[in-house]
Amino acid sequence: MSSNMLLKILLPPPNPVEIPTAEDFDAVERQVGTLPDDYKVFLTHFGTGIINRFLWVLNPASANQHLNFLRGGEPILKALKELKSDGEYSPYPLYPEAGGLLPFGKTDNGDALFWLRVGEPNQWPVIVNAARDPDYEKFDCGMTDFLADILTRHTRCSIFPKSFPGEASIFLPTPPKP
Repeated sequence: MSSNMLLKILLPPPNPVEIPTAEDFDAVERQVGTLPDDYKVFLTHFGTGIINRFLWVLNPASANQHLNFLRGGEPILKALKELKSDGEYSPYPLYPEAGGLLPFGKTDNGDALFWLRVGEPNQWPVIVNAARDPDYEKFDCGMTDFLADILTRHTRCSIFPKSFPGEASIFLPTPPKP
């Protein structure tokens, strides 16, 4: 599957909000390195919003600190680093370690979605970490393939509730908080 397949499954909003500019992506890439192309394409079409009232993709252009790529990812990494330092098992290193997990999304349940930064960015697999639980699940595909596979039920993420994705796939744009 590809970004094009996801666009057939999940319709972009007619008036997306907080579409990142090239400068927004450049600012993030100066800090974390190159981002996968499908992530940039997704945000260019969708902007900030929620998928099926459950899943959020972090956006470098979001004014909402919880949905902003850099600010929203910090608490996720901080919590996992604290758990790791307290002896909780983690099968993966965390950003900024080489090959470390870099968060790109989260759910309303507090689950975190990461790229495993191994190899070329367009080949990074997706890792899902359960909230309040040391469970991780790996998907050998990029972000948009993961979303398309989950939304079509071609793939199941055991960390997500059985009710997700639901019957119809929808994306609701989320305006920035005042």
